Amino acid sequence: MKKLFIYKFYMLRILKNKLYSITSLIFVIINLLAFCIIFTVSNKMELITTMTMIVLILNFIFLAFFDVTNIADFFIQDHTSNVESLMIRKGKKPTNLFFSRFFANKTASISYCFLIFLLYISFSNITTSAEIQTSITNKYSLGVFVLIPFDLMISAITLILSVTTKKMKVTLPFPWIITTLLCLYPMGGPMILYIINKGDTSISLVSKAQNIGRYQSYLERKNDNKILNKLYDNFMDSKREQNYKEIFNNQNLIKITSDSEKTSSEITNYFVVLSTKSWEQVELYYQNKENKLKDFISSYIEQINYEVRISVEFGENFAEKLLKVQESDQFLKDLISISGEPIDSAKNKQEYWSDTYFNSSDWNVYNGNNGIKKILENVDFTKMAENYSKNDVISINSIIKNQYKYHYLLTNYNNDNYNYGITRGKFKFENNKEWMKNNFIVPFNSSNLNYFIIGLLNDPLTTSGDKLADAFKYENRDQLYNNLNPFMHIFIMANNIGTNDIYYETPIYNSFAFQVPYYANNIYKTNDLETTLNPKAQNEYAMMEPYFYAYTPYLIWIFTSLGIYSISYLAYYSLIYKKSSDN
Repeated sequence: MKKLFIYKFYMLRILKNKLYSITSLIFVIINLLAFCIIFTVSNKMELITTMTMIVLILNFIFLAFFDVTNIADFFIQDHTSNVESLMIRKGKKPTNLFFSRFFANKTASISYCFLIFLLYISFSNITTSAEIQTSITNKYSLGVFVLIPFDLMISAITLILSVTTKKMKVTLPFPWIITTLLCLYPMGGPMILYIINKGDTSISLVSKAQNIGRYQSYLERKNDNKILNKLYDNFMDSKREQNYKEIFNNQNLIKITSDSEKTSSEITNYFVVLSTKSWEQVELYYQNKENKLKDFISSYIEQINYEVRISVEFGENFAEKLLKVQESDQFLKDLISISGEPIDSAKNKQEYWSDTYFNSSDWNVYNGNNGIKKILENVDFTKMAENYSKNDVISINSIIKNQYKYHYLLTNYNNDNYNYGITRGKFKFENNKEWMKNNFIVPFNSSNLNYFIIGLLNDPLTTSGDKLADAFKYENRDQLYNNLNPFMHIFIMANNIGTNDIYYETPIYNSFAFQVPYYANNIYKTNDLETTLNPKAQNEYAMMEPYFYAYTPYLIWIFTSLGIYSISYLAYYSLIYKKSSDN
């Protein structure tokens, strides 16, 4: 209890200090107002990250104010006012005297840091839109803990100056200079590296969560995921495209004419892509099987608001020959085996439309009653891959979940959809949602799943050429920069990046005013030469190792601070305690 007496004494000094109480209250209110604005007005990741950066800088200023004034008061003012000498004469030990003041200071400052963290996650959990709430509350909010290593470092610098100089004029300016510089961390960190790399940023289609899902699908196939392997092999069968081209390029079977020859050609190519790479191929099959395909296509062309006149004529054997190709299409058979039977279009619209990505990009598309998760749980994959494992389905679900959470939730379907080269994209079925809702007979929840499944079967986009060469060329330099630059340390900790959660980091990277230089989630092809010499060789891919990890700056800052505290204690013991006792 005697050892705690001095600690309690200094804690009471902090609590009873009106300057600290009023200032801390003002900054807490500022944080409350800022969080209200951030999480009610801002519904985009880039706004939240930018505004959070400003709030963190304000809290840096408060912590610096508290640490500098409080430690200087404890270790300099008490020395000059003989409070310290009085305690020494009463037999207080140096360890108790030193660490009671230190822990009193840290109790107050770290409690403040945790309060700000609790306020942040509370407001983000209550007010943030569902599209980004999980990422902000569960992941990004941990960046608030950057306040702790900052607090430890500023207090360490102030402490060593206080015990070695014992002068306010010498002690006070330097921590404030350090604080001012660290508040400029967005410019001292990523901006400089951005300039060094001549504007090459981490953001490209390669680093999107959608593409990372493709890469992980590739890894799953390498790991013998029987469902994905079966789908991929049939999807990549080059004969499929050739068979459909023979149908749609045969003007005796289907003749598309317009005022523009280019438009006619584009629409013809569109139908080939629609039949081979689109989720709508199952719809075309069932429309054809029920002898409705000609009317289905004609109906759409008649009502489409297109800038040039379009007409379509069908040959007598069009439907029959197309159906023969469709029934021989192994990939189409795979999709049919995991799709629901056709139903009345009105029922389809009423029961299944709402929880589809074609309708909206909310979380119900994945987690709703008719969402992707439920469908995957109920699909009988034995019709397609008899020896599949439950883990195969779990892996597919995990990839799609992460893709959806970190890409599709933030992207409208029409903006995300692949462009088939159609003039201004106006011919695509999905550009007329009302027509889709009133005419499609394949259950929309099945079509929804097929859309995401097909997305996993495309080979990942890769970094290549000069971009890839530069990434490897400057790898060591950029690693050193990220791991040794204190401004980058603040940047990494404040944004909670370098956590090995590559999906979470993709929207974070995309939101920076000064984006991280080109390295993030770099996927590249490892056998370019082999596939050039042998086009039949399977593509092999890899992802570059990250340049930094989130724990590295925390360890550097914490252990550096502890080292300075140790030196400060030794200095205190030799320069203050012994001299005071000698007197």
